[in-house]
This record gives sequence, C-alpha cells and structure tokens, in this order.
Amino acid sequence: MLLTRVLTVAVLLPLFLVALFLLPNLYWGLLIMVVIVIAGWEWGGLAGYGVRGRALFCSVLVASATLILIWEHGSYATPLVLSAPGRAIYALSAAFWLGIAPTWLYYRWQVRNRLLLGVIGWIVLLPCWHAMVWLQVQAFSVTWYAGVIAVAMSFILTISAPEHRLNWISRQVNELLEKP
Repeated sequence: MLLTRVLTVAVLLPLFLVALFLLPNLYWGLLIMVVIVIAGWEWGGLAGYGVRGRALFCSVLVASATLILIWEHGSYATPLVLSAPGRAIYALSAAFWLGIAPTWLYYRWQVRNRLLLGVIGWIVLLPCWHAMVWLQVQAFSVTWYAGVIAVAMSFILTISAPEHRLNWISRQVNELLEKP
C-alpha cells in the first residue's frame, strides 16, 4: 500500500509541478477543470445520480468553470475573486465549510434531496477549482507560496501517514462525533 502511494506521488507530483509552473493560466484552468469533472462524477455517484444525472452535474460544473475562465481571460478588468459574484461564490463556500458541514457531521444528517446534493456539490467543487486556478496566477506572492505549501503537505501526509495512524485519527474523530 505504501509503495503504491509513493509511486503515485513520484509520478504525479513532477507532472503537477511542471503544469503548475509552466502552463499559462488558461491551460492550467482547463487541466484542473478535468480534475474537477472527475470529482464531479464521483460526487454525482455519492448523490445517487444515474449516468445521465452525473453527466448533467458535470456539464453544469464545466459550464460554470468555462464562464469563469471567460470572465477572467476576457476583457473584464476585475478578477472574479474581487467581484460581487466571486465574493458570493466564496461566501457560500465558506458558510458551507464553517457552518453547515460541521453541523451536518455532528448531527449525522441524511440528505436525500438530490437537487440539494447537487447544489452542495457545486458549492464545494467550483470554488475549489477556482482557488487552484487563481492561486497559479498569484506567482511569487504570499498566497501562492501558502498554496504550494498546502499542496506539498497534502502529498507528504498522503504518503507518510501509516495506516494505523490514519485509523487512530478516524477512531478519534468518530468518538468525538458520537458524544452528545
């Protein structure tokens, strides 16, 4: 298992870093869009969508991401992050992660409404995609370095965490969630 993780990182990390540093932002956005479509397909499966529902959800993600790329690479002077629609998207995402997700996990809510699960997926995946695209533009700034460090730490944690530690962490989180 560890060997598989090490080999995966040994192949993907150099490719990721080459793309991060050498691709123009538009192409980087398109590349990361592929990753978000894969994540959207998985999200659709978790939401209980069939093949058509998953394809529709991925199409909505692609359409949204494409509109953002057109916004940022078109003649608009204000980056999406600094505009009212961008702030609304990030505010929705922050509200979800800081307010709704912890409550959802604590009370173990079972969401069965597929449309609501699709909206939540959009709120989770689209800002993640945009943050990765926008951070690439911020070359040599503090936020850019913080993003690179976060990605590197994620890779290091993935390959260095032994299974027994991950299981221990999982048990501790479950015990916290089970307390009334």
